Amino acid sequence: MAAFADSNLVFQNLGGTLKVDSSGVTLTKTKLIEIDGLNGGGPIVGSGAHPALGALSFSTGAELSSNFDSTTGVTTTVFDGGGTFTITGNGQNGVPKGVLFQGTFAGDVTVLTSPRTKDAARSFMLSGAVTGTYNGVTLNGQVVQLRVGGTKVSGTTSLASAVPEPSTLGLFGTGLVSMAGLLRRKKKVA
Repeated sequence: MAAFADSNLVFQNLGGTLKVDSSGVTLTKTKLIEIDGLNGGGPIVGSGAHPALGALSFSTGAELSSNFDSTTGVTTTVFDGGGTFTITGNGQNGVPKGVLFQGTFAGDVTVLTSPRTKDAARSFMLSGAVTGTYNGVTLNGQVVQLRVGGTKVSGTTSLASAVPEPSTLGLFGTGLVSMAGLLRRKKKVA
């Protein structure tokens, strides 16, 4: 757990089927193509003809609101949290087989959609905080980003442990002991 507290886990995904409507956003069949920080290690990249290390899928809650900015052409849509968020490994290149992370969106999910232009395809960006468990450790406040340019879906999910580092716990303990000593001294004087 201490090694995990000193690093982040970063998952990169590519492709998949994205569905967006008033009932929510879902992403399925996306391939996990890179993992950085698994078990305190460096980047793991898929290899071979099909370089997938696993899969990533999620769903959000229903649409809460939508706002169109006529000056920029960007639509901001907010979806309710909840839903599901699952990252699985396929047992290759040192990645365990089975569920690596299981969680939900901890709060609202924001989707920014920009219009098509003459030079660029329509773009889509999703961001939201997730909470769940990885290797028995609860993770909170993690940010998910999903980008779609044209028909290409790519995403990054960064997870960090909510468990304080040992040095932080040591400083906290030292502060508590100091405060107790000050209160005791003040009580003796009175």
